[in-house]
Amino acid sequence: QVIIGTGEFIERMKPVLTPDSQAEKPSFREIPKLQRFALRPSLPEIFGNWKSKKKRDEAIYKSHTVHGYSQNDIATFLGIHYTTVSRAIHRMMGSGRHNPPRAQT
Repeated sequence: QVIIGTGEFIERMKPVLTPDSQAEKPSFREIPKLQRFALRPSLPEIFGNWKSKKKRDEAIYKSHTVHGYSQNDIATFLGIHYTTVSRAIHRMMGSGRHNPPRAQT
């Protein structure tokens, strides 16, 4: 691991980067959802004009796992039940037994 910065900066970062350090680590506040997803495409952009159930399911999967939209948001946008969204995600994963990966933030 390479750290770039002044000697003072590196000394301040050692407690944060040292595993099992007993030193007090600075608290990082969670980034608000609005800021995390500010640049994600809108649901209309993701879905476009789908004409088949497979294309719809692909867009559902992408909007949830890649872009972080909630199943409820997707269901509301499409005018379907959130369980239908959940089933579509599981179909795209090939199995209904495990949770999809979380969106990158």
